Amino acid sequence: RLGAPAARTGHVAVWTGSEMIVWGGSESFGNPSDYPTGGRYDPAADAWAPMAAPPTPFLLADATSAWTGRLMIVWGRDALSYGNASKGARYDPEADAWTPVSSAGAPSGRMDYSMVWTGQEMIVWGGYEHGDLGGQLVADGGRYDPETDAWSPIATDGAPAARCSHSAVWTGSAMMVWGGDSYSYPVNQFDTGALYDPLTDRWVPTATENAPLGRSGHTAVWTGGRVVVWGGHNNQANPRTQASGGRYDPKKDAWEPTSAAGAPAARDGPPA
Repeated sequence: RLGAPAARTGHVAVWTGSEMIVWGGSESFGNPSDYPTGGRYDPAADAWAPMAAPPTPFLLADATSAWTGRLMIVWGRDALSYGNASKGARYDPEADAWTPVSSAGAPSGRMDYSMVWTGQEMIVWGGYEHGDLGGQLVADGGRYDPETDAWSPIATDGAPAARCSHSAVWTGSAMMVWGGDSYSYPVNQFDTGALYDPLTDRWVPTATENAPLGRSGHTAVWTGGRVVVWGGHNNQANPRTQASGGRYDPKKDAWEPTSAAGAPAARDGPPA
């Protein structure tokens, strides 16, 4: 643990190909980023190295991160401002230096949204905005190109219904968004989703036949041929926490269930 960052929760992390970079987080769950700090861990040497501090002032809440192959991008809600301002920065481990992410055209700051890296762009979508007079679900987002430091809007035509706590994966050609919930009471979970193609800026809905029970707080991964969804919870189900899932084939636009034999116990928020 020599040189490791301070203990924290809600931080972000990326793998660079040779080291893990950890940044942000807070001392207690639910607080904004108390730690605009991080560290780099080399598993071959079993050693931690410090990283430069980002531009100040820089505190993020509900942050996400992506590794571009050269840079670590961190983005989220600006914890030092009121309302829904967003903020981000890019970290270059070779130079041990940060540069800000442009705020021009950026999506609003939000919580429980999704983010994927396409190989060229970071795509942010959905989530829940906090507001002075309450909050609201959003069905919008943006695409960020770190090479040009520029944001582009995402089409809202054909997008899934506004939601938060959904899953999103990059299939190699499209972002698949699925599941999530309505946030406000009574909370309802979605069993719907859609594929977003950034080249055409178009959404196509995913099949609902044989789809898993609607849920939020689940996990989803891309296998190279299918999206696998598992776990999470549904407020209307009994039991509420799920030990089930589904496999989605985007070429066939078809779902199949995952086997229940030998599956882990039901759980909410599982990583994968």
